[in-house]
Amino acid sequence: MNQQKVVVESPLKGDFATNRLYATWCCRHLHESGFAPIASHLLAPWFLDDREEADRAAGISMPWFWLPDAPHFFFVDLGLSSGMVAARLRCTELGIPISEDCRLPALLWEAFRRGEQPPHTPGFEVHAASG
Repeated sequence: MNQQKVVVESPLKGDFATNRLYATWCCRHLHESGFAPIASHLLAPWFLDDREEADRAAGISMPWFWLPDAPHFFFVDLGLSSGMVAARLRCTELGIPISEDCRLPALLWEAFRRGEQPPHTPGFEVHAASG
């Protein structure tokens, strides 16, 4: 199977738990659409501190190193973060394809809003903030 590699852009800063769950659903949607998605903001916080400027900058630069020409999908159901704005500008400057204003399909959006997890390996749950 030779799926197109793509980069997921969605918010992280702010409500980390909710934003991680949303990014996970975005990845699931792209996977179901036949792509091979990566969301560096789901991986980097396991070993970088997004609250530290140097770590945040390193995390933001990760997809450019691993997938320099991969199209970026900008998911905006939760709005645009400053990191997403910077990524969009960088894509434009480098001529990298952009899929703007992406949204989760209604069924996935509703599952996310209910706090459900996409199908995954047990033990890798991403818990949304309660309240």
